[in-house]
Amino acid sequence: MSIECERRDAELRDDALNVVEAIWHGINWESVAARRRMKIYDEYAAKIRSSAHTGRFTHFFGNLCRKMESSPTGKWAEQARIAIERIEKYQLDLDVLELIIAENQYLVLLLRERNETRKAEREEAEARKQTTLGGD
Repeated sequence: MSIECERRDAELRDDALNVVEAIWHGINWESVAARRRMKIYDEYAAKIRSSAHTGRFTHFFGNLCRKMESSPTGKWAEQARIAIERIEKYQLDLDVLELIIAENQYLVLLLRERNETRKAEREEAEARKQTTLGGD
């Protein structure tokens, strides 16, 4: 595979991941039962794959939002909008959808890594804040 193809795949993967992440953060977690949470990443991967069986990326987005009862807002909605616009502008719908079908598990793994990194950063900031407040 050429370097240009690898770069293009990385860009497609990043756009797909940004949309998948935005939908994840739009889930109403209060309505997700504890039992369901235990296997939520597996469920999400399966629903990502089944939602990608369409011809338009916007349909994928709508399907996955419906299946996960998600409504991304704020920065997450903006993140999804930017990725969707880029995909549509360059008519990459089918390319991204094929990538999503082939790599749905990998996308969820990347999502988990992002979530864990964000959580660690929050905990670190909170610990610094507590140290600063406790040191006064």
